[in-house]
Amino acid sequence: MSGEGLTPPRIISAPSPNHDGPRPRTIGCVLHSTRGGAPTVEQEFHATLAWFADPRSQVSAHAVIAADGTLAQVVDPDLIAWHCRAKNASYLGVELVQPRLGDPITDAQYQTLAWWLMQMARRYGFPLTVETLPEHWETPEGKADGKTDIQPPFDRMKLLKLCAGA
Repeated sequence: MSGEGLTPPRIISAPSPNHDGPRPRTIGCVLHSTRGGAPTVEQEFHATLAWFADPRSQVSAHAVIAADGTLAQVVDPDLIAWHCRAKNASYLGVELVQPRLGDPITDAQYQTLAWWLMQMARRYGFPLTVETLPEHWETPEGKADGKTDIQPPFDRMKLLKLCAGA
């Protein structure tokens, strides 16, 4: 787990009220994509942050990563974000801006995601593996809800290579 050479992204704060108290343990991170269908990735980013800021949505994530690599900090990583039901108490949640299924994940998003995951893995002591970084659709909760995020063109092996500094 190296991640050397990853540049810290531009970071903004976009707090959400949709969370619970401290997570008892952290064993990984569920990877999500936004899929709101906005006409542009910029509109998708802002619409996602607005949705997460709305208490009526009852959803959030720890971070949202824009197409340009900007990292929005939404819920403090020590707290439980509302992103994947039963996984919330032991997994972080991160959203990649992707308005529609099949829309590209940018290199800037991969870079920021790798950088953020390296920070979280160091902080909480979990390895960065396929098993600890499930896509939402792969989780039992995601399957039960018919989730499809992230899927191709997302390339988890590309992400893991960035995290390893390959």
